[in-house]
Amino acid sequence: MEKTLELKMKKKLAKGKRRSKIDNVNNVYIPSLEACDIYSHLHREHKFNIDMDYLGMVPYSLELAKLRKEGLSTQKLKINKEVSRDIINVKFDISVKDSSQLLDDIESKILSQKDKIANLEKEAEANRGEIEKINKYIEELNKEGAKLSTNYQRVSLNDLRYMLYKDGITINWTDSKNNLVDSIEYCIYKRSSAKSRVGEILMINKKLYDVMCKWSKMEIEFPVDKNIDLASLSAYESLVSSTIKGKVKIDPKNILLIDDRFSEFTYPANVIYVNGKGELGVRVDEKAKFNNNLFDGQSILDSRYFEITKDIEANSFKNKGCILLRNHFFKSLAINCNLQEWLRDYAEEKNIDFDTWELEGLNKQRIRASKVHMITTPSSLKALKFSDYVDGEMFEYWKKVVKDDGCQFGIVKSESSSKLGVKIQQMSYQMVNSLDLSKDEVKKLAQKELTYIDELKNNINVFMEHLDKTKNDMNTHQMWIDIYKINKNIVKTETFRKLRAREINGYVDKVKSGKLRIDGAEYCTMVGNPMLMLNIAAGNIEYVDQLQGNEMYTTLFETDKEYVGFRNPHTAQSNVFLGYNKKVKDIDTYFNLTDNMIVMNAVKYPTLDILSGSDYDSDSICLFDNEIILNASRKMQGKYIVCQNDIESDKTEYKLSNHSFAELDSTLSKSKINIGTIVNCGQNALSKYWKAIHNNKDKVAARELMEIISKMTILSGISIDSAKKLYAIDLDGEIKKALKHPLLKGEKKPNFFEYVSEDNKIKEKIEHHECPMDYLIQVIHENVENAESNGNVELADLFKSKEELGIGKKENNKQILEIEEKFCEYVNKIASIHAMYRDSEREKKAKNTHQDNVHQYTKLSFFKKKVEPQTMYNLMQRVVKGRYKESARFMNMLYLTHQGTFLDMFKSC
Repeated sequence: MEKTLELKMKKKLAKGKRRSKIDNVNNVYIPSLEACDIYSHLHREHKFNIDMDYLGMVPYSLELAKLRKEGLSTQKLKINKEVSRDIINVKFDISVKDSSQLLDDIESKILSQKDKIANLEKEAEANRGEIEKINKYIEELNKEGAKLSTNYQRVSLNDLRYMLYKDGITINWTDSKNNLVDSIEYCIYKRSSAKSRVGEILMINKKLYDVMCKWSKMEIEFPVDKNIDLASLSAYESLVSSTIKGKVKIDPKNILLIDDRFSEFTYPANVIYVNGKGELGVRVDEKAKFNNNLFDGQSILDSRYFEITKDIEANSFKNKGCILLRNHFFKSLAINCNLQEWLRDYAEEKNIDFDTWELEGLNKQRIRASKVHMITTPSSLKALKFSDYVDGEMFEYWKKVVKDDGCQFGIVKSESSSKLGVKIQQMSYQMVNSLDLSKDEVKKLAQKELTYIDELKNNINVFMEHLDKTKNDMNTHQMWIDIYKINKNIVKTETFRKLRAREINGYVDKVKSGKLRIDGAEYCTMVGNPMLMLNIAAGNIEYVDQLQGNEMYTTLFETDKEYVGFRNPHTAQSNVFLGYNKKVKDIDTYFNLTDNMIVMNAVKYPTLDILSGSDYDSDSICLFDNEIILNASRKMQGKYIVCQNDIESDKTEYKLSNHSFAELDSTLSKSKINIGTIVNCGQNALSKYWKAIHNNKDKVAARELMEIISKMTILSGISIDSAKKLYAIDLDGEIKKALKHPLLKGEKKPNFFEYVSEDNKIKEKIEHHECPMDYLIQVIHENVENAESNGNVELADLFKSKEELGIGKKENNKQILEIEEKFCEYVNKIASIHAMYRDSEREKKAKNTHQDNVHQYTKLSFFKKKVEPQTMYNLMQRVVKGRYKESARFMNMLYLTHQGTFLDMFKSC
């Protein structure tokens, strides 16, 4: 048996290698498993079978290309997804349950299934097949309960993590009939920054482990017996794992590495620090010291790499203003610059012989000016942080590694324009609530949405356009659009009216959550003092940048005017940036910026701290040209000073071992507070702050609330950076402490939390606050009216008669029952998926992938059945008679798989 299995695995591996040459830009889907399920699979007497649901993903990346090269075994599913079991994603959300907990779970499932049967028995004959299935499932649950050992003990998440990290695991993969398909031994591999914040980890087939670990670490032999910055190392070795859209070939011999440039100055700030009790404190410092890294995360790249396509794998990046690059221990935003032209002009101006001129970089690197295609700094080249671990210069070592990999840099993204229309962007509730706005001002700000909601209700053409903009394979929108083209009376049917009401209510709720579309707004990728960067590279250290203070430059809007900018995460009034757009001729001459880019100044001005600790490795700012927002921002200038982080980094020492890795990830997982929790805590305090200053005039309460807001501003940045930098603070504890503050604990939250909170019982905990977001709720309630009635038409009246269809009495009853059974199975699976996942952004991706898999498989099963017009007619008659609870979804499945036959059922009108 073992030899047969080994032979099968070798064949699959070879098959995977052959396929990778063809499908090298595909994402590869992988299993995403709970650690507790893995433990049960390994250690419980009643072996727990691992489901092969491919809900995780290894994206198209530099790493995936290397994995394919080294023999990643993949296969194609029928739903056209490439999958692999060589890598798994492991989650640590649920501890291992003891015997009593498991028995309780089984009993709960049985009761739930019995409730389903009670509902189905109302139409027992029609649901006979489904009832039989549920009864069989109940039998299986009872058998499972009978087999459970009474000696099973609980295993905590912490113990579970140490166990898996230390020992690795072996999973015996089985098919739906419980036949052994594969047996793979896994080792702890790596995790992205996003995964570390939620406590997840990737594990890899032991056969790939050594080669991939060495490649990820650039073949550097890090000592296992000495302390190391494990958090940074873990984050930076995963840079090659980032999703890319293409590649660009840049020979590292053409890269000039210069030192980072810092600007030191003093400025008023709310300084967040740790007091003598180890708790967060806030102090106002009129001369707080700032030290801005002016080129943090950015590079300058010659325009030749944007003008030609032979070195750029994806043509979509041609003529872009910037591209975000990834490579080994390297991440940087490369700005499109006429670099060689500038160097020549500079040499001519300074009377330098360009042909012999050499530029000097870090560590006495010298490179001919004519050979410089890229300028970068240590803030982009993370490898320099680990220079002690290689012989010689790390920069030279890194260049050799990049050269050996073919000089390929992954392109993650570039600047992009709005999908909502020309210069139209959405605000968020954090933006709206941080502005000092009256109710009348909020109404004016929301006018575009109020008008649109009225049109959705009363203008069918606008609503159909809305369906077109929001259609996808999972919803029914395209079906209704195509039926409407045939028979416009479809909009008068009860089924369509329910869809319309549901869509409009959903859109209104979205607006209530602060998603206000604003004309004259756009996201711009931030660039920092690029002319200064050029001059420093050329040795002109005396150069004074033409942008000063809050000046900026973008071609998006007119110059010599003020604009307001927000960056995510945004928590408070101190994060609102008011900038002055100043034209800089040199930037126009030498940089090929697009409208979706903005040059910022951080010389002697706290731009980076105002914008929530931003840098220049593709951070973007949403810029607004709106008088209401501008006036509110001007009104707040000087009243709300910037927040500064003065919290020391964590001094805990780690070694390069699985034990230390588990210890680090355990620490991170204990602080896996959703960034939304931090922001919402600040927003709750902010809403009460507006109430305190506008109604109660309570200065003491206002001051205490502002301290909470300031702390949340800093903690949001710490939470985001936690994957690569730890701070000497109990993040989880500080959040809980803020939530328990007398001004927050036990107090009702603002009304708008109904639309932004993940708390299922939030409606019981809210009341109106005198704050901008609650003004928005009031404005919508007062100004959104009921839709006008447009009559009623029965769905049955829209179908052609048998005579018009030219069909007889013959029908395929067996096929009808098969279709109904398959659809019922589909509905139940989708419902169980909804119940399986929590309603959070974190689980949204896995939930959508799971639903899509079920949807695609169901479509395949429907495609296999050739549905004749007579059968389609009878199915439609059953829809009319209310046979199906999910009638629109049932119609849509028929539409997606038998479009011509389905649409031919409708009369033309």
